[in-house]
Amino acid sequence: MERRGDLRWPVRVATAIAVVLMLLSVSFLVWRATNPGQCAQLYPAADQWTESGVLPDVTAGCPLSAGELVTAAEREPSGVLLMVIS
Repeated sequence: MERRGDLRWPVRVATAIAVVLMLLSVSFLVWRATNPGQCAQLYPAADQWTESGVLPDVTAGCPLSAGELVTAAEREPSGVLLMVIS
């Protein structure tokens, strides 16, 4: 009977680890759903791409307005600099 008691602590530790990982997964999914990483998306749709630039789909609250043609993008330490034509 003593041997069975020795097997309880690994099961409890594994259960605790699984619960913590599940909670972290749920919190990550909630965070991603409430705070999207990008406000402009590019898809491989032909109608988004033109000879002079690209027209990304934008979400509400994005500093880039719908219909603005992006002609260039450059990464900066504070974010991404976009060249647009309104």
